[in-house]
Amino acid sequence: MSDRDITVLLEDHALPSPRFVHEVRRLFGENPNLAAIKVLGRNQSSTSGWGWPNFLMAFAECVPPVSSMPRSMLATSAVLRTAVLPKTIGTPGSWETEFIPNLNRQPERLSYSNDIWIDHVEHCSPWDSLRGNFYNQRAVSAARVAVGHPRGKLATRAIKDLGFRRRREIARLLANRPEYQHLHENRGKLFLIGWAAVLGALVGAYFGPGRARELMH
Repeated sequence: MSDRDITVLLEDHALPSPRFVHEVRRLFGENPNLAAIKVLGRNQSSTSGWGWPNFLMAFAECVPPVSSMPRSMLATSAVLRTAVLPKTIGTPGSWETEFIPNLNRQPERLSYSNDIWIDHVEHCSPWDSLRGNFYNQRAVSAARVAVGHPRGKLATRAIKDLGFRRRREIARLLANRPEYQHLHENRGKLFLIGWAAVLGALVGAYFGPGRARELMH
């Protein structure tokens, strides 16, 4: 296979791991039925202030090393076989709300490697972190409503997942990884970020995206 057979989508503040390209080529070369690879995330750069809690809100499920494939699939860091890409871009938000979730429901076509990760470089102030999570969730929630998701279910899911479940996942990560024990002091920041995200999801569900897509991270 050639490099044109593989599409890599990363944010402009994501730095690939040293073995990223080698492992991507190896996994796709070994499995012709493989459609995509789940990318893991490290925080090696944004380690002060609000950088850690902001990172953990997005990457708690996929911090390497992991012993099994993460449940979620990042929409902002994707490695796919080019042939599975949609022929058209679709409506704004359809990548995050339709294409990636649909692909994630096909685990037999997915893989991961502890050597395929990105360093998520995003130095942020308290305001950057809170507004970024608010706008991100407002944009995604509004996009889901636009394709037919019920507002009430979206609101309930946001409260359960972003307000409560995500912080439990982070707590489990911190409990099982001695190298992250110092991050327990971020619980208050995680609470504020989580509920900023919940508020964004609720506003997006009931009042639309506003300018969220142009203001989101």
